[in-house]
Amino acid sequence: MDASSRFFFGLERKNGQKRLIHSMRSDTGQILSESTDIRRHAVGFYSSLFQSELGEEQGVSHGFYKGLPKVEQESSEELEADVSLDELHTALQSMENGKAPGIDGLPVEFYKTMWSVMGEDLLMVLRDTSEYKLLSKVLATRLREVMGQVIHRDQTYCVPDRLVSDNVFLILDFLDISSALGLETGLISIDQEGF
Repeated sequence: MDASSRFFFGLERKNGQKRLIHSMRSDTGQILSESTDIRRHAVGFYSSLFQSELGEEQGVSHGFYKGLPKVEQESSEELEADVSLDELHTALQSMENGKAPGIDGLPVEFYKTMWSVMGEDLLMVLRDTSEYKLLSKVLATRLREVMGQVIHRDQTYCVPDRLVSDNVFLILDFLDISSALGLETGLISIDQEGF
């Protein structure tokens, strides 16, 4: 094993130890220190956290989903396809230097420099595990291609070929038409964020 590999494996071992959860307090106040108990408690906590408390009435969700826009079948198949080597390389090249794309702590520059040697291996690792920043970059690139099919044309932020300034003109048109028709109208601007 050469010196640089030994260095990076040592770095990963050190960083991996920092990320371990050695104990956790249960809902009853008990300290859990066995890995199986910690894992069971964490899974139970997040399962109940994200579980819906609302019962589904017959047909309610069907009626809701029925009216939503859908991506075309071809686009859907492209979104669900395995990540390709080209997609991974494009995502990697578009990432900002000085960042670590995964939990290994290795910077983007390492992957860029070593691409010709380890690109295919990295793709296998990505498929088998989850180098989540690289994977999310690939998926975001895929989604960007179909966003216009499912996001209403009045929503302009982050949708390719749409400008936020288009909404300014939409508002001006709304105000002009309301004024011309003698309508008393108002606008509400809501900035919603997920999580």
